[in-house]
Amino acid sequence: MLQAQLAQDANELSYTCGYNMSDYDYAKWNPSAYKRNSKGNLALVKGLKVGNDVPKSINMNITIPTQKYKQRYCFAR
Repeated sequence: MLQAQLAQDANELSYTCGYNMSDYDYAKWNPSAYKRNSKGNLALVKGLKVGNDVPKSINMNITIPTQKYKQRYCFAR
Protein backbone atom coordinates (compact mmCIF):
# COMPACT_ATOMS: atom_id res chain seq x y z
CA MET A 1 0.00 0.00 0.00
CA LEU A 2 2.89 2.33 0.80
CA GLN A 3 4.59 1.52 -2.51
CA ALA A 4 1.39 2.35 -4.38
CA GLN A 5 1.12 5.69 -2.57
CA LEU A 6 4.78 6.49 -3.35
CA ALA A 7 4.25 5.63 -7.00
CA GLN A 8 1.16 7.85 -7.14
CA ASP A 9 3.02 10.76 -5.49
CA ALA A 10 5.95 10.41 -7.87
CA ASN A 11 3.58 10.37 -10.82
CA GLU A 12 1.81 13.54 -9.68
CA LEU A 13 5.02 15.41 -8.93
CA SER A 14 6.62 14.53 -12.25
CA TYR A 15 3.69 15.84 -14.29
CA THR A 16 4.51 18.63 -16.72
CA CYS A 17 1.88 20.29 -18.82
CA GLY A 18 4.27 21.35 -21.58
CA TYR A 19 3.35 25.01 -21.15
CA ASN A 20 6.11 27.60 -21.22
CA MET A 21 5.04 30.75 -19.43
CA SER A 22 5.75 33.98 -21.29
CA ASP A 23 7.54 36.87 -19.64
CA TYR A 24 4.38 38.95 -19.55
CA ASP A 25 2.38 36.10 -18.03
CA TYR A 26 5.04 35.74 -15.33
CA ALA A 27 4.84 39.47 -14.57
CA LYS A 28 1.03 39.26 -14.32
CA TRP A 29 1.36 36.22 -12.04
CA ASN A 30 3.92 37.95 -9.82
CA PRO A 31 3.20 41.71 -9.98
CA SER A 32 5.10 42.64 -6.82
CA ALA A 33 8.40 41.62 -8.44
CA TYR A 34 8.23 44.29 -11.17
CA LYS A 35 7.91 48.06 -11.40
CA ARG A 36 7.75 50.43 -14.36
CA ASN A 37 10.93 52.22 -15.40
CA SER A 38 11.22 55.59 -17.16
CA LYS A 39 10.71 54.00 -20.60
CA GLY A 40 7.43 52.35 -19.59
CA ASN A 41 8.86 48.84 -19.49
CA LEU A 42 8.65 46.50 -16.54
CA ALA A 43 11.91 46.10 -14.61
CA LEU A 44 12.72 43.70 -11.81
CA VAL A 45 12.73 45.30 -8.35
CA LYS A 46 16.27 46.03 -7.18
CA GLY A 47 17.52 43.82 -4.38
CA LEU A 48 15.26 40.93 -5.28
CA LYS A 49 17.15 37.64 -5.55
CA VAL A 50 15.85 35.52 -8.41
CA GLY A 51 17.10 32.73 -10.65
CA ASN A 52 18.68 33.16 -14.06
CA ASP A 53 15.51 32.14 -15.89
CA VAL A 54 13.49 35.09 -14.52
CA PRO A 55 13.35 38.01 -16.99
CA LYS A 56 15.13 41.12 -15.68
CA SER A 57 13.10 43.50 -17.84
CA ILE A 58 10.02 43.10 -20.03
CA ASN A 59 9.41 45.27 -23.08
CA MET A 60 5.88 46.64 -22.91
CA ASN A 61 6.05 48.50 -26.25
CA ILE A 62 4.43 45.74 -28.25
CA THR A 63 3.28 46.13 -31.84
CA ILE A 64 -0.34 45.28 -32.43
CA PRO A 65 -0.43 42.37 -34.90
CA THR A 66 -4.11 42.77 -35.81
CA GLN A 67 -3.60 46.07 -37.64
CA LYS A 68 -2.19 45.17 -41.03
CA TYR A 69 -2.19 48.55 -42.74
CA LYS A 70 -1.06 51.00 -40.08
CA GLN A 71 2.00 50.66 -37.88
CA ARG A 72 0.73 51.54 -34.43
CA TYR A 73 2.12 50.64 -31.09
CA CYS A 74 0.39 49.69 -27.89
CA PHE A 75 1.90 51.27 -24.82
CA ALA A 76 0.47 49.21 -21.98
CA ARG A 77 0.11 50.97 -18.66
